[in-house]
Amino acid sequence: MNIQRLVAVALLSVLVLIGWFFTRSATDETLHTSIAVARTPLSAPIFVANDMGFFEKHQLDVTLLEVNGGHRSFRHMLDGSAQYGVSSEFVVTLGFFERQDFSVLTSFAVSSNDIKVVALKSSEIASFDDLAGKKIAYTKGSAGEYFLSSLLALQNIPASAVFLVDTQPEEMLSVLKGRDVDVAVAWEPFVYEVLEALPEKITTLPTQNLYELSFLLTALNTNALNTEVTQRLLLALADAVDFINQQPSEAKRLVKERLALDDQVIDWLWDDYIFKLSLGQSLLITAENEAHWARSQNMVQSRDPLQVDKFFDSSALDQALEAKVNH
Repeated sequence: MNIQRLVAVALLSVLVLIGWFFTRSATDETLHTSIAVARTPLSAPIFVANDMGFFEKHQLDVTLLEVNGGHRSFRHMLDGSAQYGVSSEFVVTLGFFERQDFSVLTSFAVSSNDIKVVALKSSEIASFDDLAGKKIAYTKGSAGEYFLSSLLALQNIPASAVFLVDTQPEEMLSVLKGRDVDVAVAWEPFVYEVLEALPEKITTLPTQNLYELSFLLTALNTNALNTEVTQRLLLALADAVDFINQQPSEAKRLVKERLALDDQVIDWLWDDYIFKLSLGQSLLITAENEAHWARSQNMVQSRDPLQVDKFFDSSALDQALEAKVNH
């Protein structure tokens, strides 16, 4: 009987070790994923995680699909070109009306001075009151559109009193240089590009703190529910955010090289950014306000109540941050 018991115990031990081995192997296995990412310093945590090896640290093999503008990276996420995407909260809010099969996993960057308004001095625009009757370049479906609409409303200037020209961010310099428009509403680093190319011809109107833009990580639910990949991705981003806040000079260097910017551009932008992983109540309120605005502007067809909070899934973020604290 003792021999049988010893054999049983030995067999059980072997089975436990085999199970542990395969569980450990599955956990340590490198997983593959992809992120559509906007080429802006707001995406710094993505770039730092990639270039500093934080994705590899968490056993991730990540392909970055780099594009100009969060409106494009969000589209790539929706159409399946990438499993995850980054974009402003406004782009995501518009997406709520179109699709209900994706989730917001975290905000990782915030700025109250990323979108700016620049104008040709020859167009005699000294303040926002002078925008009436002017041609304004903006990017339809982007946070710039929401910002511009809010700005005009604050100045009591109806949209019918201006001429709106849908322009992609990389085209802003061209339309201003060619005097096709009087004003451009754009985000960095495209604003800096304009100021650098036309220093004597451009004036910048004061816009700081008029609008707080958040950059979000999103995924179709089929990908977000892959908790192992999502958890590792969030842990890598948490490491990247810590690195950015602890070693800003090195983080700036990495972003500068990734985006082919010069020192002046990074110094011009960096202090306007706050890098932090969060899904706070203020973000939900902003999204709800943007959803109400989109309806008021007839930008969306749906009249059904939109429960914005159901798209914000903090469970993966909470688990990742708890795991990081307990590590």
